[in-house]
Amino acid sequence: MGKVIFRDGTVFETAAYPVETEPCVFAKRGAVYGKVREVLRLTLRADYETVAACFRDGAAYALEAEDGTLYDKSEYCLAGDLVDHRDGRITVYMGKKTEEELTAELFAKDSAALFFKLATGGELHD
Repeated sequence: MGKVIFRDGTVFETAAYPVETEPCVFAKRGAVYGKVREVLRLTLRADYETVAACFRDGAAYALEAEDGTLYDKSEYCLAGDLVDHRDGRITVYMGKKTEEELTAELFAKDSAALFFKLATGGELHD
């Protein structure tokens, strides 16, 4: 088993998924916000309220392997379902943004910068 570590220092231990033949961390395709996208399924030993507070849209976190290697998983930033298994385990589904969503965000950012420059003559900074 490994750990899930958040940028703010919150740490969760992974736990066995209820179906013994499946891993506790699993990438697949599924629906989040009504769109089929890449989804990361994480099963954790934690309480529902703590998990719900951490795994929300925009969450920044990494997986720590047994050997201590960290794998940034912040690209899975859209909160999906939380499943309470009623035995101290919670399964979290986090989705990636689609290419269309990423392109729309970039377009909106570029449009805002151009509008600001045209309106004020200045540069828009992040």
